[in-house]
Amino acid sequence: MVVGFFLSEKISPAFVDHKNEPSKINWVNPSNSIDEEDYYSAAYLVYDDAPSTRTKTYTYFDNTWCPFLELTQEPKVSSAIRYYHPPGISIYYDKIDIDVFYNSEWHDVYEGSLETEWVEKSLPEGSQIVEKARIRQHTLGNRRCYLYEFDFGQVKKVALFSPDLETAFEQQTASISNTLSGYLQQLIGR
Repeated sequence: MVVGFFLSEKISPAFVDHKNEPSKINWVNPSNSIDEEDYYSAAYLVYDDAPSTRTKTYTYFDNTWCPFLELTQEPKVSSAIRYYHPPGISIYYDKIDIDVFYNSEWHDVYEGSLETEWVEKSLPEGSQIVEKARIRQHTLGNRRCYLYEFDFGQVKKVALFSPDLETAFEQQTASISNTLSGYLQQLIGR
């Protein structure tokens, strides 16, 4: 007998962790940004799917952490994040700090060297229902802060068996049900 089930984003996140296999991650833009102190101009450029555009701070920061920019989404099962910075930007920034918000608190995803191009980071506790993320970088010298692109890695729905196996399962289940029904009728009829 074949047994199977479908995973979807409605089940407990503890049962789904794809370890960032590209075929199982759907990269989704944030839906909005939160910049309560109004540090960033045109924050929507961080999620416009154009790596050549960017948001920047209005003010300069001298060898320190830039303010966080929060990026939101409807609560969804996410297992990773990714960001983009162009090559060569690491001469202006040496570190990046990214946190995500789930289970009513912020969780550190990565704080370390700023890498360039598209960089993917897994959530340390696996798949979670994530509401938002925040990102900032550390300047080298007196600089504005630039953020280019950011995405949430949402878990794709994954069938654990093929449609052919699903049909075979349904046929096998019907056959077993008919057989049991026949045995029960024989037992009752005696």
